[in-house]
Amino acid sequence: MKIMNRHTTSIGFGTLSVLPDTAAELPREFTADHPVVKFYIGKKWIEIVGDVPTKGAATAQSVNVGANIAGTDEIKQTAEAKSIDRMKLEELRATASELDIEYGEDDTRQMLIDKIKATKAEKTE
Repeated sequence: MKIMNRHTTSIGFGTLSVLPDTAAELPREFTADHPVVKFYIGKKWIEIVGDVPTKGAATAQSVNVGANIAGTDEIKQTAEAKSIDRMKLEELRATASELDIEYGEDDTRQMLIDKIKATKAEKTE
């Protein structure tokens, strides 16, 4: 997917840095559904100027055989919790924005992780 940086500073996507007013091809893992991409688009810091692959497009041919294993929800929650702990600061900010969590520029990575976990725990209760 190709994007244009409309912000006044460079924007990072993994190992790629996009300078202001330049276009760049994003790494494969940054689809239109990625939280960081959604965050930057929501702030109007980037604009998509090329083809737009999504997660759904990549998995459109996968087939669900319908097997339902007991404890699947627990496994999903554990995997989700692990993924939050492994997110970078920009991904955490994007996730916080999606969950309508207020945060400041001074919030550390761990502070955002705690806020996200607390919000998700409140929603499940």
